Amino acid sequence: MTATEINKAIAEICDWYPYQDADNKTRWKNRVTKSDEDECPNYYGDLNAMHEAENGMNQHKTGAYNRILFNIVKDTTPNKYWWHATAPQRCEAFLRTFDKWESE
Repeated sequence: MTATEINKAIAEICDWYPYQDADNKTRWKNRVTKSDEDECPNYYGDLNAMHEAENGMNQHKTGAYNRILFNIVKDTTPNKYWWHATAPQRCEAFLRTFDKWESE
């Protein structure tokens, strides 16, 4: 998956949707918080954005996410702990948790 595809997939899970404003420019709005942004959140490149996504998970999903993230970090970055996970690693774990990860 490309960074753009990843960002859009996570945004959808987190209740963001694109819409056209009065000037026909694509903007993003969150159904829950009613936040309005110029661009899709950059989960792939921003740990703070991933932290927001992680905070939205329920307890059941959080447990599954932590197990998946642990395995991704263990398999790709020896001698590192899950809390050292990069934003891309967290994105993959997040999308795998929701069965939205698409392998190349």
